[in-house]
Amino acid sequence: VFATPSAGLVRRRLLDDLAALRSARLALVVAPAGAGKTTLLAQYAAGFAGDPGRTGGAVGWWRVDSTDTTGDHVLRGVRDALFGPGTTGYAGTDELLTAAGGSDRLLIVDDVHHLNGTAGEPVLEQLIARAPSTLHVLVAGRHLPGFNLSRHELSGVRILDAEQLRFRYWEVERLLREVYREPLPPDDVAALSRRVDGWAAGL
Repeated sequence: VFATPSAGLVRRRLLDDLAALRSARLALVVAPAGAGKTTLLAQYAAGFAGDPGRTGGAVGWWRVDSTDTTGDHVLRGVRDALFGPGTTGYAGTDELLTAAGGSDRLLIVDDVHHLNGTAGEPVLEQLIARAPSTLHVLVAGRHLPGFNLSRHELSGVRILDAEQLRFRYWEVERLLREVYREPLPPDDVAALSRRVDGWAAGL
């Protein structure tokens, strides 16, 4: 499934945090349900695809399901995300990574927590660690994956957590005014911000 732009509030500070992915192999967004992870992924994907400085700029999106537990599931999910559902061939890791080289691509793996502790998790880690420099991977989930982030191939990984995704006061004000078209007085914005503690789904 390919990413589509989101209509949510564009929060530049978070997109700027993910800008490290332009030179790194991996970025992680780790936060509970309703924190705004998928909205952020879609906005970053739209910017990646529309970046005139990139050659290609193709975006592939794989939303992991609770049944995607094996290495074969991971290879098929990544292959379908990068080359389209139903694509044949590229059955092994080497073939898949070779085909993914060339022009810049962004691979988004959403709901990666479904792979935690499964046979598929180390396969995804190996794919990311061995990916060509033109393949940028953005992973999101409710829990940090069990990747060995100290290995040199994954050094420099950028991690955004729930605290960073929390809406700040001025972002709540902008969300109400620019997205929902229902602005509130400053005192009410402050009260709402405190009540939901910046939780995206609560807002």
